[in-house]
Amino acid sequence: PTLPKQPVTAAIDGGIYPRPKKPCNCTKSMCLKLYCDCFANGEFCSGCNCQNCHNNIQHESERSRSIKTCLERNPLAFHPKIGKTFQGTEGTSDTRHHSKGCHCKRSGCLKNYCECYEAKIPCSSLCKCVGCKNYSAPDLAPLDDMNLDCLSMNLAAATCRCLLSAGSHAVDHYFSMETIEKAIIEEF
Repeated sequence: PTLPKQPVTAAIDGGIYPRPKKPCNCTKSMCLKLYCDCFANGEFCSGCNCQNCHNNIQHESERSRSIKTCLERNPLAFHPKIGKTFQGTEGTSDTRHHSKGCHCKRSGCLKNYCECYEAKIPCSSLCKCVGCKNYSAPDLAPLDDMNLDCLSMNLAAATCRCLLSAGSHAVDHYFSMETIEKAIIEEF
C-alpha cells in the first residue's frame, strides 16, 4: 500500500512553492526502515545518495511489505513527529510540539541530531534527553517566568546520575575534596 502524501510547500515572497526534498544517505537499510526520511515521509527515493535502494517502484512488493510491518508495530509510524496543538477557545493560536520527544544523550539538544532542535522547537516534558540546553526561557530568567516543560522526572533522574557518576569517578581516583566538589559543580 502506498501512503497518500500532501505536497511539502514553503511560503516564499508571498507565493507557495514546493520545498526541496532533503536526500537520504542510507547504506544498509535499503531505504525500507523508518530512519530513511524518504520512506518515513511515504515518498519514493529520487535524487538521493542511497545505496542498494528498494524504496522505488521497481521494488513495490518489498516496499509494501515493509510499510505493512511498520504499521503493524506502530499504527502511527508514518504520522508526522512534529505536530500542532491548538490552544484557546477559538483555536486561533497554535504551537508546534514533538509528539514523542527526543532522546538526545550528548548533543545538549543543540545540534541537528536533535529532532526538536532541527524543527526549531524547545524540548518538552515528553523528551528523554540528557543535558538539555534547548528550552525556551533564557538562562537567567526568574524561575516563575521559565517554561518548565523540559524538566521531567526522567531528566532530574538523569541529572542526578551524571552528578553521582562525576563524584564517584573523582572519589575512585582519590582526588582531593576540593577537586571532587569542582568536578560535581562542573557536571551540574
